[in-house]
Amino acid sequence: MEILLQIATIPIIGIIVYAVLAGYKIVVDGKDKFTKFMPIIAGALGAVLGVAAFFVAPEMMLSDNIFIAIVKGGASGLAATGINQLVKQFTQKKEEGKEGEKVEKSEKGE
Repeated sequence: MEILLQIATIPIIGIIVYAVLAGYKIVVDGKDKFTKFMPIIAGALGAVLGVAAFFVAPEMMLSDNIFIAIVKGGASGLAATGINQLVKQFTQKKEEGKEGEKVEKSEKGE
């Protein structure tokens, strides 16, 4: 069970950061001048969560020192930004495909 917790720590940090960033996007209403700071916020928040996990549950973080916990947490936070972009790209592809089908149908007179 302890090994599962050690493996799950990194994705848990990523999920928390992803949820916070989703809330941040809603608060700033998707304005570009605020959303461009999202990777910085994700890395910093991940690093803070990594340090918190290091002190609260050191057996879960599997880090010998605080620097490794900061790096692991920051990497998890930045991974949340990557996941966000992955979801964004997939939803754009689906929307473009649907719009393309509508245009083709309207050109054919359907």
